Amino acid sequence: MLPTSAGGDDEFALTRGDLVASVDAYRQANLTLAAWAPLISMFASLFVGALGSTVAGSLDWPAWTQPAFFFSGIAGMAWCLVSSVRRQRRLTARTQWQCPNCHTPLIAAFGLNPLARAEIVIASGRCPQCAQPIFGTRDTEHDGP
Repeated sequence: MLPTSAGGDDEFALTRGDLVASVDAYRQANLTLAAWAPLISMFASLFVGALGSTVAGSLDWPAWTQPAFFFSGIAGMAWCLVSSVRRQRRLTARTQWQCPNCHTPLIAAFGLNPLARAEIVIASGRCPQCAQPIFGTRDTEHDGP
C-alpha cells in the first residue's frame, strides 16, 4: 500500500483521496466496540481479581487463594493491554502511508493525535518532515473550489 513516487505520471502515486480514505478507515476502526473492549475488559479483570481476593479472605478460603485471585486479575489486565496494543499496531499498519521522499510514516503508531501528520499532508500536500510534495500529478485535477 506504499506509494512509489511523489511526482510524474506514475499510476501508483499517492493521491489525496487515498490518504483521506485511509484516515477515515483509521477513525472508523477506532470508533467500534472492538477498539474499546480490551480496555473495558482490563478494568473488569482488575475488579474481579480484587473482588475474588476480598471474598476469599472473608470466607476463610485457603491463604493461597487471595494472591491467586489478585495475580490472575493482574494477568488478565496485562493480556488486555497487550491485546489492545497489538490491535492498534495492526490497524496502523493496515492504514499506513509513508512519504515517498523521506519515508516518514504519515500515521503515528501511538500518541495523542496519531493522525496529525496525515491531516497536515491532506491540507498542504507536503510532507511535514521534509516539506516535499507527496501527491502525484493525478491529484491536481479535482472538481472542488
